Amino acid sequence: MDYYGGDGVMVTPTVEGKDGKVHVESFHKAENAKVAVTLIDAQGNPVAKGEGKDVTVTIPDVHLWDGVEDPYLYTAVVELMKDGEVKDDVRIPFGVRTFSVDPKKGFFLNGRSYPLHGVSRHQDRKGIGNALTKEHHREDMEFIREIGANTVRLAHYQHDQYFYDLCDQYGMIVWAEIPYISEHMPNGRENTISQMKELIVTELQSSKYRLHGEYPMRSRFPQRIIRICWIITVNSMICVTKWTPYVLQHWPAMQCAVLSTR
Repeated sequence: MDYYGGDGVMVTPTVEGKDGKVHVESFHKAENAKVAVTLIDAQGNPVAKGEGKDVTVTIPDVHLWDGVEDPYLYTAVVELMKDGEVKDDVRIPFGVRTFSVDPKKGFFLNGRSYPLHGVSRHQDRKGIGNALTKEHHREDMEFIREIGANTVRLAHYQHDQYFYDLCDQYGMIVWAEIPYISEHMPNGRENTISQMKELIVTELQSSKYRLHGEYPMRSRFPQRIIRICWIITVNSMICVTKWTPYVLQHWPAMQCAVLSTR
């Protein structure tokens, strides 16, 4: 949790030919400890292993995460070993896929055009506010999928981790946000940057594509946030946009004219 509120593990999958390359980076302060990494498939079978705090392992003939048609998930099991014993472990579900955004042709998933159609979701309900149970989250997801959506905007703040996990499992493309809306508060600069770092790090491990968006409507957008996004995400593709007529014109069908990760 010391690393921007995350699990202490960052999983970054890429595709090379028919294989999946999975970069697993862990963050810990344990002295004389080793890190063991095992990747398992959806049936629980080990498909790749490695050792070290910063290691890349290969999944041969990888099964791609393919949106709502086939949201296939692997799991990275990362174990902290000391004196021959497992002292701690983290399990990170993830998907392997390629993606890109073309300003004229839209969003592409695994090399093919993948038009996005979705909704905007707030994490609250009448009578209980923000205190949603897992049943509420799952019901929301069932409603979203029932109408045929393949993408969702999670406005205007970071939502419960359980719902992000559901998005992985259901094959949803996600637009994630921090509560930075309408105006930039001069005294809130560092807090804004910190929240964006935490959002990207805590959600980078997820398997779906992540769209991270910010909308300052009446002030100049802090360029430092854009630079930080690129530094943190490395192999991910992130873009931060201003609230422009272009975005308004194409919202919500073109929610992704902006970004992606994990």
